This record gives sequence, structure tokens and C-alpha cells, in this order.
Amino acid sequence: METQNQKTLYDYAKIRSIVQGGSLGSEGRLTDRVNQCVDILIESIELKQLGKRPVIVLDIVEGDKVTKLHTFSEVLIKQLMIIKERFGSGILRAKIAKRRSYYTLDGC
Repeated sequence: METQNQKTLYDYAKIRSIVQGGSLGSEGRLTDRVNQCVDILIESIELKQLGKRPVIVLDIVEGDKVTKLHTFSEVLIKQLMIIKERFGSGILRAKIAKRRSYYTLDGC
């Protein structure tokens, strides 16, 4: 029996996707895949604004599954926009690498 003084307890592990996905509709951050090779669908790269900050939302292919990810990394945003402008469609296989204080694309 719940009284007026009791509060509902939310387990963050169960609601994480709601909080992290937010208005971006993504399932996580691209930078969580650091040091991993990912297959990025070039045509899915979409530049958005979240407040004053630019953000890219994109799809990566993991086996039979397509996962929507996002990044606020300025270097990754610049690299991905150049790739989209030059190639338009296809799949980009790249490794997400961490350099000193920024993330960048690297060869697999």
C-alpha cells in the first residue's frame, strides 16, 4: 500500500535509453565505440542543433541490426560532413580513435 509520503523509485538502468536518447532519438554515443571499427551508413548522417551545439545523428550497421548513434565531437562532425558531401551514400568502415583531447576517424 502506497501512502502520500512515498515516492516512486526509478531504476536508472531501466530508463537510461529515455534519458540518453532524448530528442535525438539515438540509442547512444558514437564515442562509446572508441577503438572499435564501425560501419557507418553515409546517407544516414544528419546534422542537427541541440540548443546552440551542433550534433550529428547517424546509423551504424552491426551485423543484421542498424543502431542510431549521436556525437557532439566537433572533429568527428567536420569529418563526417565532408564524407557525406563527397560520397553521398554507401558504407564507411572506420575506427573511432581517441587522440589527446578529441576523437577522430581512423582506418580499421
